[in-house]
Amino acid sequence: MASITIKNVGPVKHIENLEINAVNVFMGPQGCGKSTVAKIISFCTWMEKRVGMKGSLREFLSQKTGKWIEDLKSYHRLLNGYFSADSAILYKGDYITYAFNCEPMPSGETTVKNENEIIDFHTDVNFQNSKVMYIPAERNFVTVIPNLHKYVENRDSIQDFIGSWYEAKRTFEADDKLSLLESGIKYHSGNDDLDWLTLENGQRISLQTASSGFQSLTPLLGLFDYTVIGLYGKSRPMSVQETDALLKEYNELRQAKKEKREEVDSNALERLYDMIISKNYAKSQIVIEEPEQNLFPTTQRDLVYHLLKSLNLGRGDRLTLTTHSPYILYALNNCMMGYLVDSQLQGEEKAEYLASSLPSEQSWIDPKKVSVWEFENGGLRNIQDKDQIISENYFDKIMTDLTDEFYHALNYYKDEEQDN
Repeated sequence: MASITIKNVGPVKHIENLEINAVNVFMGPQGCGKSTVAKIISFCTWMEKRVGMKGSLREFLSQKTGKWIEDLKSYHRLLNGYFSADSAILYKGDYITYAFNCEPMPSGETTVKNENEIIDFHTDVNFQNSKVMYIPAERNFVTVIPNLHKYVENRDSIQDFIGSWYEAKRTFEADDKLSLLESGIKYHSGNDDLDWLTLENGQRISLQTASSGFQSLTPLLGLFDYTVIGLYGKSRPMSVQETDALLKEYNELRQAKKEKREEVDSNALERLYDMIISKNYAKSQIVIEEPEQNLFPTTQRDLVYHLLKSLNLGRGDRLTLTTHSPYILYALNNCMMGYLVDSQLQGEEKAEYLASSLPSEQSWIDPKKVSVWEFENGGLRNIQDKDQIISENYFDKIMTDLTDEFYHALNYYKDEEQDN
């Protein structure tokens, strides 16, 4: 299991060896550091993919003239005071270990140091290509501003999101629409990349004129379904850019080995060739900021059920959510509790339980594969109990904080009927 340590980056003061689970949820108020942690995890995952695709650090890092940390800052817009002299990051993944401003790791043939950055490539692990997707809180702008695919600027997470959205949306055509959860409404992309919703009565409306909830939900669902279902079900090859980069590396290494100009690892060469002929991503790693954005509580519930139902944990998919919403946590708790109860029951009792037609049934998940964290004083606090279910005390605290003022006022309220 990958892990991350983050110190003194933006509002994050100290997070030590946080294990990145199959499903990770970061809860807390605005500005507490949820997105900062999610962005760093996503970037380190992407960096690991890029190094792994090369099969070695040699050429990949020889082409690298700047620092990874500068790429992280500009790509995810972690600028204007997020980093200081005492900021530090340590990412331990399946294929690489990356350290910034940390204690130096042992040097070796697979280790490259760039001033205060070190990358170590794990040559004993077979690389599996993953689709890394970051779905930002700002996602609804792609549904209200036309012709965004023409947007050109320095490459960053927003521009990549726009490009990914246009790639995904074009797979949802009039005869292959995207269902928007339980709403009965379906989305498809029409001519000239226009976005359309088909209502239950068959009427068609422009997504630009729809409610803010559908404008936020549509790109989230479209990109998620495309990333965890569409890329695999349709046997989509790697992008042209990925294939070209791999072919260039492979041919140069093979020529170097043929001419005996340098030592070339035959296993690395074989791994590279396997990547080139591979037609599918091996897994998806997705980060979603504020999935609850503009959604009614029951829609938030349905969205959580859909996300968990669609993940392929056996394949190695990973999902990270940042949220302000207790309804997201309630829905997640239903899915974890359903799994625990189902694993305990037998015979008639189990049949009776399953006959209840619980909405979460197809989304049940082993609580051991879920980590839920609350931000507290610049760090993280796990809010799961010994069974890995979200603690009742946590929900009670939220409700108490919300209702204390009401019940205090109620003590002084005089009911008009009682007065009469």
